[in-house]
Amino acid sequence: MMRLFARIDAAGILVGALLLNHLLEGSWALFIVFAILPDVTLLAYIKRTPPYTGPAMLYNAAHLYAAPLILAVLLIVWGPEWLEPIYLTGWVAHIAVDRLLGFGFKGPHSFWETHLQAIPPDAKAGDAAESDAPASGMDLPEDGDTPRKDED
Repeated sequence: MMRLFARIDAAGILVGALLLNHLLEGSWALFIVFAILPDVTLLAYIKRTPPYTGPAMLYNAAHLYAAPLILAVLLIVWGPEWLEPIYLTGWVAHIAVDRLLGFGFKGPHSFWETHLQAIPPDAKAGDAAESDAPASGMDLPEDGDTPRKDED
């Protein structure tokens, strides 16, 4: 049930970001650029071995809804005229799509461990999001805190 509410929340945020960019006549080209930008942090995982503490922190910081909102405030106060905060709706939309697909904040132990679920490395995008059942031997606590490994 919690995952359903998380997906409804993410869908609402995605629709809001798309509508806001449309209604305020934002550039769709810059929307797309900012929608891709958060995943540049995935490069931090290249040639790394666990624990992934540093790359996970970088990825997670770029996937906080607060990141584009704080940057928007900074742009309103000190930003160049050509870079309007409306373009950050692409970044917000990216985070919402990730949440809809079941991709959450990364854990330090595995690239596939997230706060929403553990995604098997061989899963296609969206596969893990289809089920509310825990994946890969990971169990989500009742209160939605971080996943814990099942004891054998």
